[in-house]
Amino acid sequence: TQVAKQTLVFHRIKTDQDALIRGHTIRINALQALRDNVGKTCNEKFHMYLARRGHLGQLRVDHDQELVTIQVKVKGASDPNAAWVKDLKQLSGGERSYTTVAFLLALGQWSESSFRCLDEFDVFMDAINRRIAVETLLENALELPDKQYVLLTPQDIQAVEDARKQLQYKKNIEIPNSFVKTVKMQPARS
Repeated sequence: TQVAKQTLVFHRIKTDQDALIRGHTIRINALQALRDNVGKTCNEKFHMYLARRGHLGQLRVDHDQELVTIQVKVKGASDPNAAWVKDLKQLSGGERSYTTVAFLLALGQWSESSFRCLDEFDVFMDAINRRIAVETLLENALELPDKQYVLLTPQDIQAVEDARKQLQYKKNIEIPNSFVKTVKMQPARS
């Protein structure tokens, strides 16, 4: 009878262990599916944001190697002969700045932070890239009303108003002036 009791205890423990192993396997598979979805969604968003400038983009996340790989094909949407750029240092300053904005926005949807802060994100951009970048940021802010965006720039802030008007026209919506608050800082003292 002692052997029978110990056998019963063993089987109960074994049943619990098997249930824990099954639960662990289910959770690991769910985590892998989530990681794959995050990578896929980031890639799609990155590509979408770059397409606004006529560029093509690929963002690959290798969780095992803890590596993010970015490739950009400048004007790739209109030039089939354009080459993929793997070293972002080969991009012009404006192209690199816009690619960085696209990357941050693609990743941003997975961040639980209430704030999105970009400092001098447009410093190397020409007026057209600046307007499109700000328009993209404003559109992202409209899509995520629970987030607050803080954009710091030494550039002319007229691009913000131009982007707001362009977005209103494109989306056929009204964006109130209060949606965007601009503060012009005084020059630093010498």
